[in-house]
Amino acid sequence: HISCTGGSSLSSQHAQRSSSSQHVMSIWEFLNSEEDMSTSAGSSPYMGGSCSSSSAGAAPEESDLLVEYHEVLGGQFEEPCLPYCTSGGTAAFYHVRYQEGVEPQDCDRDFYVGKDLAHARDEVQFYEKLRWMREADAAWDEFAQQSMECPGVAVLRCVDSRSPMAEPEPRSLLLLENLRRGFKKMRMIDVKLGAQTSAACWKGKTRLHHWKNAAVDHRTNSAVEGFRLEGMDSPPRTLEKRVNAVVQGRSSSGSLGSQWMSSKQVTRFMMQRLHASDFLSYWLDVSALGPGAERHSQAALWGALASVRRLLESVINIQVPQKWIGSSLALGVEIGGLEGHPKVVAKVFDWGRAELTTEEEYQALPLEARKERTRYWQNYIRAMARFEWELCRVAAHRCCCRAWPAFAFELRVEQMSFVRAAFMGGDSSETVGVGLYVLPKAPEPKQNSSTVSPGGGVVIPLMGRGAAGNKLVSNMLHLSITAPQAGGRLGEGTTAINVRGATGVQQAETAGGAVIVLRVIAFERPGDAKAHVEAWRRGLPEPLPRSRAYALRTTPGTWKQGTMIWEDTLEFLGLGEAEAAAAQARLEEFLPRQSKPRSPNRSKSMGATIQSRPSERFDMASNELVDGEPHTTTRMRAKTAADIKGTGGNLSRPFLHSDDSIDCKDLLP
Repeated sequence: HISCTGGSSLSSQHAQRSSSSQHVMSIWEFLNSEEDMSTSAGSSPYMGGSCSSSSAGAAPEESDLLVEYHEVLGGQFEEPCLPYCTSGGTAAFYHVRYQEGVEPQDCDRDFYVGKDLAHARDEVQFYEKLRWMREADAAWDEFAQQSMECPGVAVLRCVDSRSPMAEPEPRSLLLLENLRRGFKKMRMIDVKLGAQTSAACWKGKTRLHHWKNAAVDHRTNSAVEGFRLEGMDSPPRTLEKRVNAVVQGRSSSGSLGSQWMSSKQVTRFMMQRLHASDFLSYWLDVSALGPGAERHSQAALWGALASVRRLLESVINIQVPQKWIGSSLALGVEIGGLEGHPKVVAKVFDWGRAELTTEEEYQALPLEARKERTRYWQNYIRAMARFEWELCRVAAHRCCCRAWPAFAFELRVEQMSFVRAAFMGGDSSETVGVGLYVLPKAPEPKQNSSTVSPGGGVVIPLMGRGAAGNKLVSNMLHLSITAPQAGGRLGEGTTAINVRGATGVQQAETAGGAVIVLRVIAFERPGDAKAHVEAWRRGLPEPLPRSRAYALRTTPGTWKQGTMIWEDTLEFLGLGEAEAAAAQARLEEFLPRQSKPRSPNRSKSMGATIQSRPSERFDMASNELVDGEPHTTTRMRAKTAADIKGTGGNLSRPFLHSDDSIDCKDLLP
């Protein structure tokens, strides 16, 4: 091992801004700012108070740390190292490639990437401690297999992305597993886990910067589902067009937000506010690959569910509560071509605000610190369990359906006001027209309120809300629908809906940065589709479908000669009786089984336990350790899909509400 000092202190943008004489903090400074590095722990003019080294769980300043790491000889790698382009974060990444013929056996030349050690000093400590802990405990070894492999640190000459023509300079790089290896083209999402992504006086985080992080947490999906999307590499066209439409609308509106927010801030904040059902739909969108895309997407979803389940099991097998704050889940999928079994990878990473705690270290902590560790550990497990549950919910509706015989079409105007979202925590969207289409049993679609266009397409009237329940046709939707005709159940196989455009849409509806999208909802029962449309038309609450339903969105429409144009193709795959039954059985394998009560003194593989002192017990209702009778272990089993109760937590609930949420307390006993 080589010992080296913590290095020079780095001042953040926030620290520079806080030194200004203007003591007014803008909400926009909370968004997409660089991670706070080592900052002064003195009193803040905004928060009052400071972080002292005596605070519970407080970490020493980075300049006082002695960082030990395993050195990897740099002569094995090609130099200079070129910078990597990433979709989020502040640390610089570099291509690291073994020289030909010197790579280890069964190891690719591009097995690793390099992360600038200046932004990864705390991560070095995490990986070094994990290295020896996995050798002593099988549970930690299982977890280590679900995190990025890290052999140590190498000093290599690197090209500065800000000055590519300058002479490459030596940099200390933390070598991490390259998740892109083996992919033709990978789409990866970065999901930050936890409803609370920072802690004051922890790992160099001041109270001011914790307060600013908390403002982001409360205005993003972290406060709703316990995690949020931070970035997406190689996003689909649907997401790119949505982001571009919002950015362009913001720039042309001349609003307050356009003066304070950059395009990068708008993009990231929009992603951070997406719910799991939305960003997972984008992650699975491979419609650009042509016919057969839905088969590829469903296979990728099953692979993701299996990978996340292994990760969740490895986490809840850890016996000691950990304080892991702000770490992320990387989920990658193959999008380089259509495959029957596309490659999927899931790894946890970003341990700059995390600390590994052994059982002995946990027992040595004071009571308040152990209470805090337990609370953060619950927060982490809840986030991961909720994410796995969201994957199960997508699979239950999208991947287990026998047939899709009926479709509802919603023309939606989505007002992406970032001023409103940042200060009030809400967006506004309005459905201005709804249409219905049921696949015909006969060549002539007599049962539909639609007509066949001369070009072989379908024209569907979009009904608006009328007085006294009268139908009011406001727009006409032009589609082309292709469905299997021979044999089988109506709606079995792949139904492709090509959305061409809509007439009668008022251009004024897109003012102020609003975008117009078409949401297509497929129903397993035609009666559910009719009830959905009729409830909206009459202004009644949306009924819960009796069977499966799943929704896909188009890209934001564009104006062309007075018509709203999309030119998007959406696929819905009905599996048929036998394949749907097999998929349902496969899904049930991921759902936990109800078991008999276990002895409190026994620890099982599916339940993580907290070792507490003999004079204490853990109260799950209050999330606290309290004095009481001896209680050796307390089971912290993270419940998933089948255990979640309540309307929002029903696995059979489809994705019809953008504000659908679950109380994360339901994820634990």
